[in-house]
Amino acid sequence: MNKSQLRLLKAVCQHGKINRSDAQKLLGVRNYQLLSIVRTLTERKFVIKDHNNINLADTLEARVIMKLYRKYDIEKLLLESNEEVIAYMSDGIDIDELIKKTKLSRATIYRALKVFEELGIIKRVIMVNTPTELQLFALAKESKE
Repeated sequence: MNKSQLRLLKAVCQHGKINRSDAQKLLGVRNYQLLSIVRTLTERKFVIKDHNNINLADTLEARVIMKLYRKYDIEKLLLESNEEVIAYMSDGIDIDELIKKTKLSRATIYRALKVFEELGIIKRVIMVNTPTELQLFALAKESKE
């Protein structure tokens, strides 16, 4: 997602809804730009437009975003290529597998993984007694709250 989409989504998560004029002021965009952002978020089933308001949708996708919003900084988590990397994360995936699946550069993958590690979403696992001390990234176990 781009920064404007994330900022709008974060505001909607925070308040449940936001009116169009407040959204325009928040993002510093014109009406046609806001409509494009809302259209994208609507197509991805995160929000719905209701008269003058932009509301969080009642969908699985929106509930997942809301759960992420409560625990993590979604602007860091889902910005640009980070979203693509996290979509391919599975327990014990290595860098080469991520590069192959996402077709992103090694530097981009490492940058995304660093953000995820800082947020506590993943942890680095170094496998010793292997030819190259393989580094794997595993999803961090969620603690019971």
